[in-house]
Amino acid sequence: MDVTFEYLLASIVIFLMIGTSVYMVTTITTTQLDLVTEQQLTPVAQQLMDKILLTSGSPSDWGYNIADSSANLTDFGIASSTPNVPLYEVDPAKMQKLVNNSATVINNLYISPTTAGTLLGIKTSTKWLYGFKLYIVPSLSIVLNATSFSVTGSPTFPASFRFNISTADGVPAMSAAVELKLFEFVTTPSTGTPSNFTFYTSVASSISNYTGAANFTLTAPPYSPSSNQNATYLVAVQADYYGLLSTAFFQFPSPPGSYNAIIDGQFLLCSLLQPVSLPNATQGAGYNPVVIEITDNLNVVLNPATDVTSSGTYGYLLYTTPYTLKLYSMANAVSPDVIWGGLLAYPQSGTTFLLNATRPGLPVSVNYYTQPFASNLASAKLLTSVTVERYVHVDLSSYTVYLTVWSMGT
Repeated sequence: MDVTFEYLLASIVIFLMIGTSVYMVTTITTTQLDLVTEQQLTPVAQQLMDKILLTSGSPSDWGYNIADSSANLTDFGIASSTPNVPLYEVDPAKMQKLVNNSATVINNLYISPTTAGTLLGIKTSTKWLYGFKLYIVPSLSIVLNATSFSVTGSPTFPASFRFNISTADGVPAMSAAVELKLFEFVTTPSTGTPSNFTFYTSVASSISNYTGAANFTLTAPPYSPSSNQNATYLVAVQADYYGLLSTAFFQFPSPPGSYNAIIDGQFLLCSLLQPVSLPNATQGAGYNPVVIEITDNLNVVLNPATDVTSSGTYGYLLYTTPYTLKLYSMANAVSPDVIWGGLLAYPQSGTTFLLNATRPGLPVSVNYYTQPFASNLASAKLLTSVTVERYVHVDLSSYTVYLTVWSMGT
């Protein structure tokens, strides 16, 4: 071989070796730096998670007290303030104040992430030291399979269901114990006075199969309404998977239009998009509307309520434009085990339905993040992040908490 070609070949080999070495050293160094950054972030994320979940904040009852807002919080934490509760017991009222709004209801008691970040010590007066995202969902996902749902009878009632149950991470919940409870609310219209309602229940149980599916078939409603009565149904599905307990709700018939409600402390705030009658319970006193509460062991509690929409004391809770809202003050405190609350409504169209709110919200209870999160993610400038996970309880119900923390750099 010509000596010139030998020199050229040798030069190429040398350059390739040098280039490969530089690339390998750079890659290893970068990987090691990323690993060091993650190791530095992990204790920050763990400490923030424990601070949020294991302390109750100050004032300790800031979830239930409507006077407690971003302006007068001096410490941040969502743990229950009830004495002698187990660790990782979370207050549903505090979780609710981390939810900004539903489809048609604005939560004016919302605590901003800026307030939380300042109280947690990760935001100074001039900049964020760390960004965070707090995401809380039920530990079990319970989804109605629409193709398997059917109604029957005259008048119709929901009779056939198939629910797909999985963990928060998407793993099918095989052999979960599943209970279905059908609540039937029957309204009897009257002339000159508010309508009355009564309720009936029936229960069925099942075991989920290897795909996490549970099937139910009901042969008759708990009560057969007469021709002058109206009925609406609420289906509560509760799954127990090796100690993880979660509940989902399904309403039939669906409300006409966008009706929503939220529970804030001792108040129910709901949207009323057309004139409705609010029947009083026959078990209740007088003609005031009654908030129907369902606890996490699927019992019904009737809580008398008073319309305080125009009250000066509570009026600042309302956001009146562009929505038409009503505010009801419940006579009795809402206990931590209440997971659903609502009003029975009878609109001019004649179809009875429920103005309802789950507590905490379903299927996502909290999606709470600092403002820089969205912009950093959108522009692909999100720095190295760490996510830590915990299981918590709201009374009997199980939730999974994900906290993602990232450095905001210099």
